[in-house]
Amino acid sequence: MKTLKTLFIITAAVFMIAGCKKDNGKSDPLLGTWQKKIVASSGDVQVEEYKFKSDGTFELRSAIANSSNQVLGYTYRTVGTYTVSKDQLTLNISTTYTKDDASQGYVAIDKLVSHPPVFQSLSYTVAYNATVDSLSLTIHCPPNADCIGGETWYQKQ
Repeated sequence: MKTLKTLFIITAAVFMIAGCKKDNGKSDPLLGTWQKKIVASSGDVQVEEYKFKSDGTFELRSAIANSSNQVLGYTYRTVGTYTVSKDQLTLNISTTYTKDDASQGYVAIDKLVSHPPVFQSLSYTVAYNATVDSLSLTIHCPPNADCIGGETWYQKQ
C-alpha cells in the first residue's frame, strides 16, 4: 500500500511539473514579427516588418514585394535594442542601413549601406489590441516626431 501511495505521488508530481510549461515560450505579446503593408498602384507592396526578440533586440526592415508576396528587394533596415515599461516602448537604434543610390527603388539586403542613426533613442506609446486571430500594435508617434499619427502593425502568423 505504501508503494502504491508513493507511486501515485510521484506520478502526480510528474504531471504537475509537465503541466507548468510556458505557452510556446512567448509570455511577452510584443515578441515576434509585426507587419504593415501598403499596396502601390503598380501592384507592388511595401512591406515594413518589426521583429522583436526575447533578448531585447529588434530589427525593422522595409521591403518591396510583388503581388505574390515575393520580396524584390529592400529600401532600408534598422537594428538596435528595445525596452518596454507599461505602455511605453523605447527603441535604441544602433545602426541604420539604406540604399547607397537614391535612384534605385530597392536593392538586395546585403547591398544596403550602414549609416549612423539620425536618432539614437526613440520613445513610442504602444497599445495592444487582441482580436480573434491577431494582435495589433499601434504606435503613437511622440510630439515633434517625423511621422504621421498612429500606425497599426499586425502580428505575422
